[in-house]
Amino acid sequence: MLVSTLAKDRIRDAAVLRDTVDPPSAPGAAGRGLVAVFRSSRVRLFAVPAAVVTLLSIHAGLLAYAATRYSLTLDEPAHLAAGLCHWRFGRFELYRVNPPLVRMVAALPVMLVGYQMDWSSFHDEPGARPEFRTGAAFMAANGERSLRLITVARWGCIPFSAAGGVFAFAWSKQAFRSDAAGLLALTLWTFDPAILGHGALITPDVAATSFSVGAGWSFWCWTQSPNLRTAAVAGLLLGVASTAKFTAFILPAVWIALTCLLYGRDAIYSATCITKSHRLNLRGSHFVGAKRVGHLILSMLIACTVLHAAYGFTGVGTRIGDLAFVSSPLRGPSNRFADNRFSQTWFSELPCPIPEQAMVGIDIQARELEQRWVPSYLSGSWRAGGWWYFYLYGAAVKTPHGTQLLLLLSAVYALFRRHSANSFTLVSIVLPAVAILTVLSSHDNVTHHTRYALPAWGHALVLAGGAGALMQRLSTPRHVAFAVFSATAAAAVSPLIHIPHSLSYFNELSGGPSHGYRHLVLSNLDWGQNAELAGAFAYAASGRQRPVFIEVAYDTRPIYGYASRTASRAGFDIDFELQNSPDGCVVVSATALTLDTDLVGVYSPNGPGGEDGLLVEQLHPTLFLVTRKESSVRDP
Repeated sequence: MLVSTLAKDRIRDAAVLRDTVDPPSAPGAAGRGLVAVFRSSRVRLFAVPAAVVTLLSIHAGLLAYAATRYSLTLDEPAHLAAGLCHWRFGRFELYRVNPPLVRMVAALPVMLVGYQMDWSSFHDEPGARPEFRTGAAFMAANGERSLRLITVARWGCIPFSAAGGVFAFAWSKQAFRSDAAGLLALTLWTFDPAILGHGALITPDVAATSFSVGAGWSFWCWTQSPNLRTAAVAGLLLGVASTAKFTAFILPAVWIALTCLLYGRDAIYSATCITKSHRLNLRGSHFVGAKRVGHLILSMLIACTVLHAAYGFTGVGTRIGDLAFVSSPLRGPSNRFADNRFSQTWFSELPCPIPEQAMVGIDIQARELEQRWVPSYLSGSWRAGGWWYFYLYGAAVKTPHGTQLLLLLSAVYALFRRHSANSFTLVSIVLPAVAILTVLSSHDNVTHHTRYALPAWGHALVLAGGAGALMQRLSTPRHVAFAVFSATAAAAVSPLIHIPHSLSYFNELSGGPSHGYRHLVLSNLDWGQNAELAGAFAYAASGRQRPVFIEVAYDTRPIYGYASRTASRAGFDIDFELQNSPDGCVVVSATALTLDTDLVGVYSPNGPGGEDGLLVEQLHPTLFLVTRKESSVRDP
């Protein structure tokens, strides 16, 4: 059915733009608001590049500002220490559960300005993750200067997010044959709170999103013009995406499926052409299919080479039988902690197709996903295991309503075949996102971070950009054009109000950031990015300068000048902490608060709650002040 639809799209492709506005000549275009800008070819020649540069500059400025305002998040010291280790020793054991590209780029400016490091805490063994201990050693060696080093490292990663904006603009513009579509996709990327929140960090999620979109765009370009150049570019960008995050390993399977759809579409098109001059003969069709397969193999080889290059070609040719695995699928039925199910088979003699440490990292990640006892949080409750709909729920509460409306408009018009893009183009945009979400949702043992689905969200922003093409259609009703314009404004303004606290953004219907802890925690709301604010808020509330700060993280907070505690996910004793607090008050992070159901029950959003002798007041969407009723606390 799908292949037949694609074939019909190819037949009607020449007429698909029959009511699309040609801005220089279409009557009434001047009254189309945004389209009026594109009436003159000279204006378009300069207006579109100027708009792209302006949006990218705004995006980079917002990221740079947020990078200076965020405190240290949980994973960043470990990422930076791992990147420094890669450059200094050429070893990739640290943070091997992710590829090395982003942390190596983040480490470059830090190496230029200089740093201190004690590498004695480094160790390696099967299943080990020594990067967090090494990250803590980096913080201890550099003290307060660590904050400046992390900021410099964050600035070095801004180009990753900017590149994603360029890819989103190019793909949406070409797919929907509309400058307005490209600019809308770029606008959504520029102000998207998830992109802004994680793009200001040295974690790999936004880089993976950017290059996944870039790889998808280059593959789509190859399907439109299959030749060695486009195949090589697709392979290059796929390789770069693979060096950012292992999520990109899903894309080759998607590309193979899309290539099969393309072959089926051409076969049906050949059989249904009326005139002989336009009919593809069977032999020619097979030749084109073989050519595409060759191009696809070339792309995969280039991607694999780029991945090995990111690891410095270390471990090339390592036998699969020489690796020690800890996950059940690769370890086998052995009772030992580390083993290899292939050790006694012919398969053990084969070389590992990907870098050795990449294979070991994937194995460790698979083991972590097997642990059903790890608690996850959603909609006000913790439980062992996770939820298959976790990522969909996150998109519902953390996406600006304007973006949701634009995505809905674009999807509805696509279903009714009113887009300037044909069905294969739409499938090329949607299928990678669906595949990524399906794989992530199938691993529902542990559901902590919606950021894992960001590569899928990047494709959704490209699709949402298609709503911009409706602004250039004469047949588009004025109320639809107004809805597109209003939704775009809402998608930009709503996140801007909360700058630089984009990580803790929640949309209006979910209650906004102040109610975010009722929906999601950890990196979805509170990842330690506001730890530096804890001291300032507590000082304003109590007049004392050394509060106790409780969060779910390892203890790196002495650099902020106050005591800190680490709350395990089993909870903590608030009475004990209050008794031992020199100020009689405790600042609790939103994530830590959710671990104590009694504290959550005490808190009232209408003012300081009180029960069992406790007062709980929200200082910030991610910070709460806990005191005893008899304590003297002045208003901030």
